[in-house]
Amino acid sequence: MKKRDNHGFTFIEILVSLVIIGALTGVMYVMINHLDIYSSHERLIVGTMLARELILSDRISEDNGEYNGFRFKRTLRETKYPGIYLYTVVVTSEKETIVMDRFVRR
Repeated sequence: MKKRDNHGFTFIEILVSLVIIGALTGVMYVMINHLDIYSSHERLIVGTMLARELILSDRISEDNGEYNGFRFKRTLRETKYPGIYLYTVVVTSEKETIVMDRFVRR
């Protein structure tokens, strides 16, 4: 009988290791993608809450500002109805834009 040389890996061992590496890479991709989507949704919720707070506040004014990485702009425009104005709040970040409108009397 010949003595077998056991230096190195067999083909099956290499295939199994490649399958394990591929599965781990796929799981990591899904996790990173999920975290990115979660982060985007969280920023959208914070921006929406800021816009809601600005549109419902008692202080109605036309101004610009920044808050926690968001930029906001408040505008007040006349409508065709006397004494009724359209109050608009636009909140923007690097990827999202939230617009809220409200009719107010003055």
